Amino acid sequence: MPIFSMADLMAGAALPHNVGADLWQRYYRYRYGILFFSMLLMLVALPVAPLLGLPPVVIKFLLGASLLAAVLPGATKKTRRIVIVAIVLLVAARYASDRGWIPVNSGWVLGTYGVIGLLAAASALRFAMNSVPFQTVVATHALNRCAGVS
Repeated sequence: MPIFSMADLMAGAALPHNVGADLWQRYYRYRYGILFFSMLLMLVALPVAPLLGLPPVVIKFLLGASLLAAVLPGATKKTRRIVIVAIVLLVAARYASDRGWIPVNSGWVLGTYGVIGLLAAASALRFAMNSVPFQTVVATHALNRCAGVS
């Protein structure tokens, strides 16, 4: 499949009709790798952001992107758009509640983040238990525990 640059798009180059479908197929193939690296980015970004002077909005955006990366692997073709819209609305609700624009305690929104994240983790664990040998799952978990990640 040809890769189109931004210059091609701005010049009006015609895209193949199935670019969106191909993008989702590629995402589906690498979905748990994308999830892993988004979580790794959060692990690095949380302590580094204050040192670099990044505003808290950046961390909130990264947290929302990580939540989206965690939830999307469990979505089907029919529910994918609904999930994306729901997570974007949740991130917007967190931002609005922090600003005082809506009368909702941001703790409730963070609790919702946590519940959704736990459900996504259960879905990822179910995927791992069904697709890789049990010893690999146990070894990976033990390695993470030794590293202090989880």
